[in-house]
Amino acid sequence: FTSRGCPYKCIFCSSSHFWNTVRFHSAKYVLEEIAYLVKRGAKHISFTDDLFIANKKRLGDIVDGVKKEGINGKVTFTMWCRANLITPETVKLLKEMKTELVSLGLESGSDEVLKYAKGSIASVADNERAVNLLKDNGINVQATFIIGFPIDTRETIMQTLNFIKRSRLDSFEVYILAPMPATPIWEYAKKRGIV
Repeated sequence: FTSRGCPYKCIFCSSSHFWNTVRFHSAKYVLEEIAYLVKRGAKHISFTDDLFIANKKRLGDIVDGVKKEGINGKVTFTMWCRANLITPETVKLLKEMKTELVSLGLESGSDEVLKYAKGSIASVADNERAVNLLKDNGINVQATFIIGFPIDTRETIMQTLNFIKRSRLDSFEVYILAPMPATPIWEYAKKRGIV
């Protein structure tokens, strides 16, 4: 973990409700930890932050340090990212760092469901663009999807299935929505007497 919390407020995720703010370890501290692990024989490091690339300056500093120390030739990385933050510049940094796999919470193949679950920042077009940008640059992509949002229908679930089928994802997982305490979806479930 190199950070705690997430700046986004997805209705199903407890992270932003559990942590009031996002806190980052400094790039210097993260580089010290990476060097420590590499010195002890690590060949692969997985960042399990909610959103490793949330702070682009810090990401750039980490990549610069990894390259300067020659660490990017000794170890590969995986991490969680968000589709709307995947840009050509970000992908360039991830590639320079020797990122092997990026996991994306894509959630749905329906714009209506994405807007409901993640707000106006998420879209199917963004999801598709992010997957293609990563794949075009030789980075494997794993994604997670959620079905069972209150507004999901057979049609929106089929849109998700069709997105998965046409995408260039290397792997994916589909979960059934589970109301987590302190989230908006928990409050919805409480009102319905489901929890």
